[in-house]
Amino acid sequence: MALNADLHQGPCLNCGKDLDAVTGLGDSMPERGSIMVCTYCGHLMEWTGERLAELSDEAIEEMAGDKDLLAMVELRDRFRRSLKGTT
Repeated sequence: MALNADLHQGPCLNCGKDLDAVTGLGDSMPERGSIMVCTYCGHLMEWTGERLAELSDEAIEEMAGDKDLLAMVELRDRFRRSLKGTT
């Protein structure tokens, strides 16, 4: 099951677009330490439980090669290409 929910996260730390919803694998809301992918620019950030933060060195090490994260980035890329009419 996938999660689709309203969650005001504030602006993306890279592109500044307001992020006000979350979609993810599984059916639970993001928890402290969850990795977030900006739908607009693809920037990876960490959810602190209250706001977005740049990835910590520990988070970067933990996510290296994470298949679920790679799948989310690929899904985001496909979504953005579909909006532009390319595949």
